Amino acid sequence: MNKTVTAREVAIRILFDIVYQGAYANIALNRGLRRVNLDQRDKKFTTNLVYGNLEKWQPVTFQLSRFLKKPLKDKDKLLALILRNAIYEILYCQTPPPAAVNESVKLAGQIGHQGWRSLANGLLRNFVRNLDNLTWPDFADDISAASFHHSLPGWIGDMWRQERGDDDAVKLIKSLGRHLPLSIRANTLKNSRQALSAALADINIITEESIYAPDCLLVKEGDKIIDNNLFNDGYYSIQGVGSQLAVLALSPQNSEMILDLCAAPGGKTTYIAELSGDKSMITACDIHEHKIKLIENYSKRLGLKSIKAIEKDGVLYGREHPCAFDRVLLDAPCSGLGVLSQRPDALLRKQSEDIEKLSALERGLIDSAVACLKPGGRMVYSTCTLSRRENLDNRDYILRTYPEMRSVSLIDELPGFDSEDRKSLENGYIELLPYKHGTDGFFIAAFAKEE
Repeated sequence: MNKTVTAREVAIRILFDIVYQGAYANIALNRGLRRVNLDQRDKKFTTNLVYGNLEKWQPVTFQLSRFLKKPLKDKDKLLALILRNAIYEILYCQTPPPAAVNESVKLAGQIGHQGWRSLANGLLRNFVRNLDNLTWPDFADDISAASFHHSLPGWIGDMWRQERGDDDAVKLIKSLGRHLPLSIRANTLKNSRQALSAALADINIITEESIYAPDCLLVKEGDKIIDNNLFNDGYYSIQGVGSQLAVLALSPQNSEMILDLCAAPGGKTTYIAELSGDKSMITACDIHEHKIKLIENYSKRLGLKSIKAIEKDGVLYGREHPCAFDRVLLDAPCSGLGVLSQRPDALLRKQSEDIEKLSALERGLIDSAVACLKPGGRMVYSTCTLSRRENLDNRDYILRTYPEMRSVSLIDELPGFDSEDRKSLENGYIELLPYKHGTDGFFIAAFAKEE
């Protein structure tokens, strides 16, 4: 790309990679920003345009289709994204409509040809003239309306309605558009949470302490989170609150044999090492060869020595290593419905069939994890999704299928929750909800294997 490229063009080309090439949003965004020379303000603007367009995909699609006289051709995909972005800016940003129109028309002419420029000019000026008279679909209920305006596939809203009732389903859908603060984890082998917060403040990164996770800080202001000496020297890691709580629920101790069954990229594995003083024997298992290096690099940056990363299908691991580990963490591959606010590109790809396929994989991994666990050992099952099939049903599967497995209370390990959550914690599980806890959606369940 040309170094004088605008933030809008960068956003359009990143969206092209995501929507039409199947790229993951975070990867495409980082790659796209590295290619150009934008200042910090334009980088932030580009990021907001990319994620905002994905989050408002359905309502923008609806309005664009109303103002197009005929569908655009495949060769006009970049034009479609330019038009979409202009409508998004006009509806959901503070960009003055004339500025959004003029810049988008100019961009259409630069990227495409005069025909693109003329079409963009006519359509967008017509859209602005009719802003006060825009119409929207008629919705049968609040769940349908919320799903549409947050670009959630209808089947997810229907599933949450059945599992949670109308009110909680609407709250959950609306919370998907809420951007949560970035959470980081202090490496307590090198510094405390308080010391890290002070050191970050010295480089203009302002944080506050999480009430749920004792080593967690929430970033309130600042940038260059992974471009500073504190990060490079292993004083902290970026990790979600739920992921930290899953490791706390495991309660790793010194001098134990510990297995992280689906470990990549290594965030939970390295926290296990930190909590056990880097004095346990930790096996980090992952099925993908290229991800083993991610775990090794993660461990090296933090200065950890107790982790051995191996390439292995987790489903097969239990039969080869029966009763070999004191503690087993299974953070299972899942549908990711709890982290959609981080991954809005997933809204374009989720299918209802995914739940059934993934739950079958999860149960295969559960069988393996239980087999790996020593009598007297502890196992934690966790996901970053919010579906009964993958969460509570899998918890029930463990208790029903394996009479030697029992739930263990998490009151002591996770003390930061209020009385409303204590009942589930006493029963050995917790479900984190974005609208309730201010975190990503997450599920954690703990079990012990009887002697």
